[in-house]
Amino acid sequence: MKFSGTCFSNKLPDDASAPISVQTKSGPMPRGAHLRFGAIPKLEGLLVRPRRNLRVARLGKGDSDKNGQDRACPSRKSPLDANPDGNLHRIADVPCRETVAFQRFAIRRPFGRLPPVMPHLSARKKLAASRRVVVKIGSRVLVQRDGRPDARRMAALVDGLAALRREGREVVVVSSGAIACGLQALGMKKKPADLPSLQMAAAVGQSRLMAAYDKLFARKKCRIGQVLLTHDDLEHRRRHLNARNTLLKLLECGVIPVINENDVVSVDEIKFGDNDALGSRSAMLLEADLLVLLTTVDGFHATDAKGRSRRVPFLADVTADTLTHTKGKGSVFSTGGMASKLTAAAEAARMGSMVVIANGRKDGILQKIVAGDNVGTLIPAAGSEDANGGLNHRRRWVAFFHHPHGRIVVDDGARDALLKRGKSLLPVGVRDVSGDFAPGDLVEVLDLAGQRIAQGLSEYSSAEARLLKGLKTEKIRELLGAEAPGEVIHRDNLVVPT
Repeated sequence: MKFSGTCFSNKLPDDASAPISVQTKSGPMPRGAHLRFGAIPKLEGLLVRPRRNLRVARLGKGDSDKNGQDRACPSRKSPLDANPDGNLHRIADVPCRETVAFQRFAIRRPFGRLPPVMPHLSARKKLAASRRVVVKIGSRVLVQRDGRPDARRMAALVDGLAALRREGREVVVVSSGAIACGLQALGMKKKPADLPSLQMAAAVGQSRLMAAYDKLFARKKCRIGQVLLTHDDLEHRRRHLNARNTLLKLLECGVIPVINENDVVSVDEIKFGDNDALGSRSAMLLEADLLVLLTTVDGFHATDAKGRSRRVPFLADVTADTLTHTKGKGSVFSTGGMASKLTAAAEAARMGSMVVIANGRKDGILQKIVAGDNVGTLIPAAGSEDANGGLNHRRRWVAFFHHPHGRIVVDDGARDALLKRGKSLLPVGVRDVSGDFAPGDLVEVLDLAGQRIAQGLSEYSSAEARLLKGLKTEKIRELLGAEAPGEVIHRDNLVVPT
């Protein structure tokens, strides 16, 4: 039989060997009973006035040293001598004595086991070592509810970003807000649905946004550089490398790049969709150590069966079940939501970046994140052995910077060759081709069950692939010449999702 309690009196009777009975509803406490942390029974008798600053101790069998002395309680005179190091994550074990009494105030205090050491506490220690940090700032962080730019909030964020730079970190800013600033300047209270109006607002607002950043960073003696990107820029290999080289040179020279989507020239098929994706792509483009997604909530919140919502401080992986807890689809001034942030975080974490989703409207949030404080939601980086097979930069480009232009269905033999042996996709294993693509375009590879098993850059156009499906390499070279590629997708241009 076990009873539970918390702080105890250190007053023991003169005759310590004399048993003292403690009465409960079910009768006297049995000799040799142990007190454990948990639900407390109602006790009567031997209740003494509480003393201040009493050490919390647990009665039970402690660890013994080589002499048989209880290390948790070196002195058996008082259980309050237990656990002298004050380690709250290991409640000291103290030999039970039937002469111990509960205090009155102990019954009034909340009870329950102390929480175990949480994995995010150790994972957050790595945040302090982040050298290259990408910070994505959402529109709702930068504007007030009425749509006007929040100058005070922007100044506070710039203070935090400049502090990171002074610590010797490389800082990249991915900032929304151009359309919101443009709508405010044009006196438009509602976000228009048509693309030309959005592009007009972006054209008006982008210069205002950058002027505000330039003024605020100049006060902190920091230089910034504007970089406008579209998905098409990053999908095209040469422009992709040009963007990467420019950003790396800016960082090398101590300049803080401020990246935004080039809304003026973007159309539906090449829009990132939201700047969460742009932040994730920027982190992957630069191989950042840390990606911070700033929003207006304290992180990802999960809802239990009773409808109660609470912040999740540590998210080991983003799954389909995780996304069921997300709510909201952005606002008048933004296109993102928690689902888009989790999707972006999963991609960046897979490529080796730690990700923190946090509240950008709280002062000092960036310093708290890099200090390892328990704020926001941390998604850890995949380990080196799990980070998509250690993809080089070219394979990262294949995996995340393309829209698929078609699909190729393969037989079981080709499926095993791709998944188990890491081979190229040969025409002989192709069963069907769909879509309209050119050589060098990204295509998805499906098995006979319709499951996506890989994606890669096609060596042939869709018309050529249809003509060559099922043919052996020797036959293809007889038809097209010796210089014809022997593979539909070469393994160097092929990525198998994990």
